[in-house]
Amino acid sequence: MVAMLLEDMLADFGCEVIGPVARVGKALAMAQREPLDIAILDVNLNGQEVYPVAAALATRGIPFVFATGYDKHSLRRPYDDRPILPKPFRRRDVHAALAEVRRAKESSASARTHPADGGVAGDRVAKHTDIAKGHPSTRRGLV
Repeated sequence: MVAMLLEDMLADFGCEVIGPVARVGKALAMAQREPLDIAILDVNLNGQEVYPVAAALATRGIPFVFATGYDKHSLRRPYDDRPILPKPFRRRDVHAALAEVRRAKESSASARTHPADGGVAGDRVAKHTDIAKGHPSTRRGLV
């Protein structure tokens, strides 16, 4: 029910949802291979913590948000600085979380493509657990 509500909100924002995914193993496989723009990860997925999925996404440079009923201090290091989407989900919170990770990604990409020394950074293409394919500005994602 909660996943369906989130899926509907994401679709309303123009995202292409490619989840939800109910098992950590399947989410991990998707996080390692799928072309994604963003992921919304439920911290506790059917009794398993989703941190291996977060690690795979971080390795690929894919931004993500943790969905949790707890506060930010409950997140494990090194993910305690990541944005959270508090449960229960409210439309404005989902929209704000997506906007936050999009801004952070754009800021990071800008720093890589405009290095201080004037050089050109290498190209980088980025294309729970719920998987959302594309906010108009984020394209595809894992939910």
